[in-house]
Amino acid sequence: MDEAEIRATLGELIETWHATAVPVQMNLRTHVLIGLTVYGLTAHTYTTVEGALTLHDSGQHIAATPLARQALECATTAAWVELAGYPAALALLQDQARSRHNAVAEFVKAGVDVDPELSEQLATDLAAAFTTNTSAGQKFNQRCAEVERGAPLYAAYRAMSATCHAGASVVDLYAHKIEPTPDNWLGLGLATRPKVGEADRTLGMLLISLVAATSAWSRLDANHTHRTRMKELNRLLGTTYEKKLSDSGFLHSQERRRELKKWEKTLRAQPPRPSR
Repeated sequence: MDEAEIRATLGELIETWHATAVPVQMNLRTHVLIGLTVYGLTAHTYTTVEGALTLHDSGQHIAATPLARQALECATTAAWVELAGYPAALALLQDQARSRHNAVAEFVKAGVDVDPELSEQLATDLAAAFTTNTSAGQKFNQRCAEVERGAPLYAAYRAMSATCHAGASVVDLYAHKIEPTPDNWLGLGLATRPKVGEADRTLGMLLISLVAATSAWSRLDANHTHRTRMKELNRLLGTTYEKKLSDSGFLHSQERRRELKKWEKTLRAQPPRPSR
């Protein structure tokens, strides 16, 4: 597909999504949290892709990169949760609880006045959360490793990360070679705008992200709204509609299921919380 075809397909998918996404009817797999997580991540993939396209269409290809990177992360995570199930969704919730607890702790260390009840509640929530010895809930590279053929996706994510953080790669965007002069013997020129990014590559990653996320959701969508189109686009992109866990992903998934049984047993043994 050339750039024009990719752009047209992205527009088609976005239009279809907004026209058909709600009301939502999902197939129940073990727990509603699976479908809720996959839907939310898919919806945010569309949000970030739309934002990236707005920047892309105005020529801001470099500025679109962080959004393209987040779209890929959300899409791959949606595929991972759809495959790894309830324990994977709980692992994301645990990481959310950890992040909130740590963020408030940093405000406290900075001298910000924080309600002690909030700190206590966050600590309680974190202690009660499902815990796992696997790291995919916290680390995106591990999610990619748990999905079959996920390594190229993480490689693309790392490549996009170069200009998503304050580092030398960002500085390099605004420096270029010029003819040396007595006053500028280094031959270093500076610009106010970044070097032109590879627009077609960014668009391609956006399409891959939308197809991956929408495919994951279509396997849970009781209406099968996007299934036929996703199968067609997966064939066109050389990817597979039905995803599988990698060997390590299968082993980690089994480990999380064992951990889930222990966690649920612990919950049943605890006295009920007093109502407020």
